Amino acid sequence: TQLTYAADDTRYLETIADKLAKQLDELGRSQWHQEWSSRIVDVTETDVERDPETVWRIKGLGPLSRRQLAFVRALWLWRDNEAQKVDRPTFKILDNQQIIKIATIADDNIAKALNGSLRLPKDCTSQRLANLNKALKDTHNLESTEFPQKRVKREKREPLPDTKEIIEALKKACAVIATDLNLQPSVLAP
Repeated sequence: TQLTYAADDTRYLETIADKLAKQLDELGRSQWHQEWSSRIVDVTETDVERDPETVWRIKGLGPLSRRQLAFVRALWLWRDNEAQKVDRPTFKILDNQQIIKIATIADDNIAKALNGSLRLPKDCTSQRLANLNKALKDTHNLESTEFPQKRVKREKREPLPDTKEIIEALKKACAVIATDLNLQPSVLAP
C-alpha cells in the first residue's frame, strides 16, 4: 500500500505539468516561469556559508549571561554535530528550549548538569551523552574572554509619519495590478 501511495504521488505530475505549461502559454507567461525557475536554481546552487558566530543563536537568549551563552553555543554545536551523524533533524536530538534550560543549569551547577540529573531525551546515552558532557566540561573551563558577546539591542525607530499611508497606497496599487493579471497580490509582491 505504501508503494502504491508513493507511485500515486507522482503518477499525475506530468499531466499536471503539461496543463500548467499550456495555461502559461495561453496567458503569455511562459517566460515568467522560465525566469523564476532559473532564479530558484541559481539560489539553490550556491551554498551559503553559515557564520559560526551567529548560527547558534536561537530565540530566547536575551536574558542569558555571556557564560550561559557559551553553554548555549556549545550545546547547539553538539546538537548539530549529533544530528548530522544520525541524519536526523536537530530538534529530534534536543529542542531549543532544552538547550536554554541545560545552559542555565550548567552555568549554575556544572556537577548537576553532568551527573545525569537533567532530563534528557531517552536516546541521549552512551557516546552521545559522553560528547554532551565533554561539550559542557570544555565550556565550563573557558576563560571569560572566550564567552560570546551579548547582542546589542537595536533602537526601535519610529516610522516616518506617512509610512502607513505609503504602504496602503502600494498595497492598493499591487492589488489593482494583480487583479489585472489574475494573480494573488502576494504572488506579485510578497
